[in-house]
Amino acid sequence: MSLTHWVILAVGCTLLPLAIDILQTFVPQRMRIGRFVGKSHRVILLVLVVSLCLIAYYFFWSSFLPYSTQGQLQAAVFHTGVITWLWINGCWAYILCLLVSVNPLSALQHEGEASTSAPSFDSSFPSYFCKTCGVRALSFDHHCPFTGGCIGLRNYRYFMLFALHAWVGMVYATWLSWWPFRDCVLFRLSIPSLALPRPPPDEAACRKMGPNSLLLMPALGLNLALGTLLGLHILMLLNGVTTLQLGMHCKKRGVRGLVDLLRLRLRGAGGDKWALIWGVPSQQASLLWRIRILALPSLPSHGEGMIAATEHASQS
Repeated sequence: MSLTHWVILAVGCTLLPLAIDILQTFVPQRMRIGRFVGKSHRVILLVLVVSLCLIAYYFFWSSFLPYSTQGQLQAAVFHTGVITWLWINGCWAYILCLLVSVNPLSALQHEGEASTSAPSFDSSFPSYFCKTCGVRALSFDHHCPFTGGCIGLRNYRYFMLFALHAWVGMVYATWLSWWPFRDCVLFRLSIPSLALPRPPPDEAACRKMGPNSLLLMPALGLNLALGTLLGLHILMLLNGVTTLQLGMHCKKRGVRGLVDLLRLRLRGAGGDKWALIWGVPSQQASLLWRIRILALPSLPSHGEGMIAATEHASQS
């Protein structure tokens, strides 16, 4: 198989646990089959996701950029700038989302020692003990199949930034991959009954693209999955509830719980969830600060420990 076919297979394997974990959030406990992705799979997930990002960047340079720009320097500079910006932000946010511990205090602090890295705002979201990770996550939101760990107070920002930049990147990738798919796949289909006028494809360009013209299919799949994930979490941000709180609400009201989410009827049930992204209460987050958080890579604030450092300290 070519590299393109391996990418399609890897994307399918990535989407399966994501879809199952999302569905399990809204089904009764007796119907759940357990988490597919846990803490022990983090290294595999990191290698898989970063490898897919590197391969996607390679396909962009080797196939889609020459096909889309046709030697036009200004178009090449524009596409390269946008894709590189999205690629750096998405990869950086994913790596930090995976490495930043949801509760470094539990391992770094000795019993009875006062906390020196408490959040700068009053978080009204409850903590939760995750049986999969074996830790109590502060301001627990959900257990993420993309990272194999919990999403909470200290890494929710990076989770949302990863979802945002990954989805925008997939929208951009879908747009770039549509044209070779249309020219080299759709225009080659013969449907006499429809009598559709089809211009002859550029044979030389299509031969150079080869099976890469099929990359629209995994791009569409990731676009749909990431778009659904991002849209769901934006609705929860607008309502001020966590995934855990939404799941509990849906267990009580069934499908009507999702209707309440869409109609923003859950506002007031939670708290200022936007503060988990800005790092300060929403009223104190200026427009420039919000643009800075959304557009540029950011480091963990003081006191946000890494998993590696946490585990090392807990063993000593």
